[in-house]
Amino acid sequence: MKNYIKEYYEKIQSGEIIACQQIKRIYRYLNDICDGKYTDCYYDSKKAEKVIAFIELFCKNSKGAYAGKSLKLLLWQKAFLSAVYGIINKKTGYRKFTETLLEVARKNGKSGLSSALLCYSLFADGEEGAEIYCGATKKDQAKIVFEEAKRMVKSSPILNEQAKCIRDKITFNNSVAMPVGADSNRLDGLNASVIFLDEIHSFKDDNLYHVLRDSQSFRNQPLTIMITTAGFVRESIFDKKVEEADIILTQIDENRSENKWDDDGIVFLPFIYTQDNWKKELGDKTQWIKSNPSLGRIKSVKFLSECIAEARRTNSINNLLTKHFDIIRNNEQAYFVYEDVKNKSTFDMHEIFDDKYVILGMDLSKTTDLSVLTMITKVDNTIYVHQKSWMPTEMFEKRLSTEKIPYQEWHENKYMDLCPGNSVNYHQIIDYIHELIDTYNITVYKLGYDSWSARYVIEELEDYFGRGVCEPVIQGYKTLSQPMGELKATFQDKNVNYNNNPMLLWGCLNVVCVEDRNGNLLPDKRDKRQKIDNFASLLDAYVSYTRCKQEFDALNNL
Repeated sequence: MKNYIKEYYEKIQSGEIIACQQIKRIYRYLNDICDGKYTDCYYDSKKAEKVIAFIELFCKNSKGAYAGKSLKLLLWQKAFLSAVYGIINKKTGYRKFTETLLEVARKNGKSGLSSALLCYSLFADGEEGAEIYCGATKKDQAKIVFEEAKRMVKSSPILNEQAKCIRDKITFNNSVAMPVGADSNRLDGLNASVIFLDEIHSFKDDNLYHVLRDSQSFRNQPLTIMITTAGFVRESIFDKKVEEADIILTQIDENRSENKWDDDGIVFLPFIYTQDNWKKELGDKTQWIKSNPSLGRIKSVKFLSECIAEARRTNSINNLLTKHFDIIRNNEQAYFVYEDVKNKSTFDMHEIFDDKYVILGMDLSKTTDLSVLTMITKVDNTIYVHQKSWMPTEMFEKRLSTEKIPYQEWHENKYMDLCPGNSVNYHQIIDYIHELIDTYNITVYKLGYDSWSARYVIEELEDYFGRGVCEPVIQGYKTLSQPMGELKATFQDKNVNYNNNPMLLWGCLNVVCVEDRNGNLLPDKRDKRQKIDNFASLLDAYVSYTRCKQEFDALNNL
């Protein structure tokens, strides 16, 4: 029997199929499994062929030029299905992978594939009393995949004869498939066997994901299939899964380079079709297939060319990149671009900061809001950043119930501390500065602060550091515009290492700019929930750095 994983990988290797680095890496791993290099699992071609044969035999298209015709899977789809359904855990005899992410640009046949897999899960997966759920942020969105599956059932005389299709339910024997949304009235009491999560880039929080995943705990071979395009940064389940995918790929690569054929029981399988360098590849049609594996078959080159032309004409490039090239973006008016700011590099605090001169930046904001302290130093060409945030407990609890922002996670991971009551206790920040000094034996060379900061805090710090260390940073165009531009360029060069602090990344991506008639820029935020305090604190520190750059760098190089 054919092995579509190996066929696809070999065509990628030969250059017959152009693929991005993420796809090359995941299929190298899958090819190694097929070659028997991993001892915990093996490839079963019969199980892979079963799902492929079912889809091509029983599932028909219902829309467009192919309406009424049987679904004919492309090689990339067959390879994907072979990996998910055909790789088996040797100990259990069940599927190795319990969760998969397929991230691909729009109009590449992902919804039709999900609907066909729903039918397979209901009729042929062999799970007794199967419960299959289509999940999305809203039930109406979840019904897109579900309704297409229902049409597939009705278009097949064999399936339609055995199944019962009602409004929001398809039943077969004692198995059932249903759509659910985060807005559904009841999500308790589920016992899901297979879950389809549609367009997870639009999920505002993790709740639906965790409720459905937790409901699979009694199943022998549960499966969660997430099929989505990229989206705008939300710091939600989509961003976390993309981060997890990168961690897994890195782990596999490192083990392989050390000749260690052990994947530590990986059960999450990510397939991310995207561009390696969209700025260079957008003008080269041969590279578009990296994020559009169905290009020329399901999605036309002419259609994509027209989308690019329209995006350039209407200045809506971010929407084009997310929807048609699977590039994660932030807001269309955002000052920073996601791929420029994102830096997963980390560092050891003692190695970088011990015995160093440092510059602090302090954004105290309002007493009832988020306050942030930043510490920076420079080693070679890299600005190293350490940051801590504070929030009043009462505000923290209020925001947890009203905003879909992961403050709880940030607090648990010590990026943010809480101040009892309804206001920030600035003495906690002062105490933390002393803690940094004692722990790392640092010398504070300058402390830049928003000139609107509480005066008593500054006076206390001046008494400790002496005159000349604390300096105001006026929050105006003249003061901030040029340092903002320099800081942006430093981010783009990957010369800002912020220890992968998610709060700082979030703050940067929330920044939009106000421009005066001379083209000078001033940072602003999109709305009251999208805080930029973490960026503002870094900017205060960086402004102070630009004022004393030569002498500061010289001191640290002595």
